Amino acid sequence: MPIIIYLIILLIVFIILYRYRRMLLGPTPENIFSIENTPYLYQSEFYSLAWGRKHYGFYVDPAGITYKYKMPENWNFIKHDIIESELLFQNLELSVVQLPFTKFLRRKIVISDVVIKDLMDSTIEDHGMVRNDAGDFPNSLLVYDTTIQKYRRILLNCDGDYKKVNQSKYTNVLISGLGEVRRHF
Repeated sequence: MPIIIYLIILLIVFIILYRYRRMLLGPTPENIFSIENTPYLYQSEFYSLAWGRKHYGFYVDPAGITYKYKMPENWNFIKHDIIESELLFQNLELSVVQLPFTKFLRRKIVISDVVIKDLMDSTIEDHGMVRNDAGDFPNSLLVYDTTIQKYRRILLNCDGDYKKVNQSKYTNVLISGLGEVRRHF
């Protein structure tokens, strides 16, 4: 009977170590970031400079793995809706990987070229400034653009100080399926 208890404890320790191997051992060949493994990323974040600096959010990669961040140092911000792959991968390395207990619970939506094209071609309805000092809550899809060899941001929606909404039929499906940061108004 005691040997069964030891085997169960050993199995639990093995499962915990396996799940958190990236944090314990650092990068391994299967989780090194690359353009081939990460043709797109979903990002939901909050940032504000009113009443002190606040910045937090998360990414979701094509495998459904979530990368959370909160007030990161040396963060590489997207400029003019474009970010280089090395800078984006540095942001992912600054984030904390959050794996669900099973692969079944991962937030995973396959995004096809048709969906990406529709999102890029759709107009963005701009409601202008709707609040003061509320910060911004953008939800975006970062897609690798082979012509410029950088990631391009496709804005899905933005709330907070400014309100903008992509008019694509896929916008709400992506945001509801992949989630968004919590609003603290």
